[in-house]
Amino acid sequence: MGVSLIWIPLMNIPASSSLKTTSIVGPAVNHPVILIGNARSGTSILSHLMRDWLGIAFPTESQFIIKYFERQEAYRPLEDLVNLRRLVEHLLSERWLERSHKFNKFTLTVDEVIAHVEVKTYAGVLDAIFSCFADHVGLQRWGDKTPGYIHHLDVIYELFPDAKYVHLVRDGRDVALSLSKTYFGSKNPYTAAMRWRDTIDKGGRFAEKLPPDQIITLRYEDMLTEPGEFFGQLIDFLHVPGDRAKLISQIRGGLSQRLMTDNSNKWKREWSREQVATFERYAGSQLRRHGYETLTECESLNGTKWQACLWRSHDELMKWKFPAYWSDNVYKVKCRVKDLFQR
Repeated sequence: MGVSLIWIPLMNIPASSSLKTTSIVGPAVNHPVILIGNARSGTSILSHLMRDWLGIAFPTESQFIIKYFERQEAYRPLEDLVNLRRLVEHLLSERWLERSHKFNKFTLTVDEVIAHVEVKTYAGVLDAIFSCFADHVGLQRWGDKTPGYIHHLDVIYELFPDAKYVHLVRDGRDVALSLSKTYFGSKNPYTAAMRWRDTIDKGGRFAEKLPPDQIITLRYEDMLTEPGEFFGQLIDFLHVPGDRAKLISQIRGGLSQRLMTDNSNKWKREWSREQVATFERYAGSQLRRHGYETLTECESLNGTKWQACLWRSHDELMKWKFPAYWSDNVYKVKCRVKDLFQR
């Protein structure tokens, strides 16, 4: 899911063996790249830009990693080919592969995955799958961008301890405004503030545990206003080889057609003072911590239980107006039924 941006959807152009992603660099160090951040923080567009210019193969959101991590016992030992094949079959039945075929003409068989598995562990199987996608688009390094994983960073790190982590932050009020227009997003400033605050804090705590050469925190707004500095930091952090100055110049030239530079501070135009005050009351310190101005100083950690109950009830009822809310719930029921047969 992305931010309301103007960009050329190169990632939706079907890819085939004769149509590869044309990156102008090839990473020297092929550690995977995990892009984390709240939904509607710009992670989608950044993953596309990193794929095109920095040589990181980001497919569509995987979304299944945590589910199968929690079921590992059902597939052990993976040294047994029957168990390994069953795990791969189940992974390839996920919506991720269907979407990857739709957007990139990417297909994958069980035998192809097994042939690429170097270490017979769950992490080894995931690496094989994503490496196959990277091969398909002509790149050497894969990445993953699934906003929900920010709630499971300990698991992601356990699976990929050598990965590079990019944490993208966006002004929570603009995040909330964008999410309010979706079927899955918060529909009032209280629930929006609480959820944004939670993801920001989880990303921050995770960053504190990692060495500085393994995680970088960047602001979405800086990508719009200072793209040279923004991508320069990414190039250095990811050890992207080549002529740094030339690459940054090419990125600057290409961004003018792919980003809307005024796509920030929309909350100032579209939110009432009451909405702003409510959001800042519960997430003001997180906003200021990341350099965002606030209009109020009054803060409350959680509000009363009655306030929380009313806001959350309102949030859920407002989602009912979206047809996609119901279709998504039907999909989730189908997934649960499928899971029963897999066990």
